[in-house]
Amino acid sequence: LYADTAHPEPLLARVAAAGVRHVVLLSSSAVTAPGAADDFNGARFLRVERAVEDSGVAHTFLRPGGFASNTARWSWSIRTDGTVPLPHPDAVQVPVHEADVADVAVVALTGDALLGAAPVLTGPEV
Repeated sequence: LYADTAHPEPLLARVAAAGVRHVVLLSSSAVTAPGAADDFNGARFLRVERAVEDSGVAHTFLRPGGFASNTARWSWSIRTDGTVPLPHPDAVQVPVHEADVADVAVVALTGDALLGAAPVLTGPEV
């Protein structure tokens, strides 16, 4: 399940009524940041996580940080002037490859090893 929905409760009620036994939610590491409930990304992902929890369905929350493919949008400025414009240049990022997120999702969907877990997924190093 992807967590980008403004009103997750009706969806999760249907999921529970359908007898779904385990929801694997693609959430965000933004929910772990201080003040997440007041942050645009943190709040919208927290809303869906809470709806999943309230549904009573067993769950796993996958919480990736930035995706490695997001860096493709830097290519134009790197080619043009050799820079990467960032609004917070001192911010530390550890992008995770989408295939790695998919690998964790497969583990969550095919067994109980991650049942009830909420792993934060990042790349290997800064």
